[in-house]
Amino acid sequence: DSLRYQAQRLVAGVAGAHLSTFEQVRQVLFELLPSVNEFGVRSVQFLGLLEKFVRGSSVDPGPESLWKGPSELVVRALRDRGIVEECSDNGQEDWCLAALLQLMQAILARFPGLKEQAGLALVPYLFQDCLFALPDVGRVADRLQPPKCKTDVCRGSAFQLLVELARGTPANFLLVTRLVWQQGL
Repeated sequence: DSLRYQAQRLVAGVAGAHLSTFEQVRQVLFELLPSVNEFGVRSVQFLGLLEKFVRGSSVDPGPESLWKGPSELVVRALRDRGIVEECSDNGQEDWCLAALLQLMQAILARFPGLKEQAGLALVPYLFQDCLFALPDVGRVADRLQPPKCKTDVCRGSAFQLLVELARGTPANFLLVTRLVWQQGL
């Protein structure tokens, strides 16, 4: 089982470092994030664990600067995620994408100082790729067309993340406002 081997290797690697137990756990969990697409159905459970770890930890999570790397990993995982939801009424829900969006929202809610930098990459991505990209008319038969978020759960998660990015961050708020205006909404 490659996931088990990877986790054991990561745990061994951080065990010798001079980090608190919380920092060790955080490092191991987030270093597994680039492999999330290999987890199959377990990916949603893994991402839910990460979200609970971020939202519900009563342990001091350390300085915000320690969360810059993990937040960048989530942004990369979001951008690398392909289109899974089909263009049909009975299309498959992309629970992994929804969980990634919710995880990023949890990180930004807990560490608002990361919003401005994350917003530079995420606001246009969420707006254009996830929510308002138009399908290619010439590829009508292709069921995996944009936007990435087609179902209520994914679209709701993407909108909630946009709101979180804009909350208390004037630069992101202005960017969202400009994109909405350009879209004619």
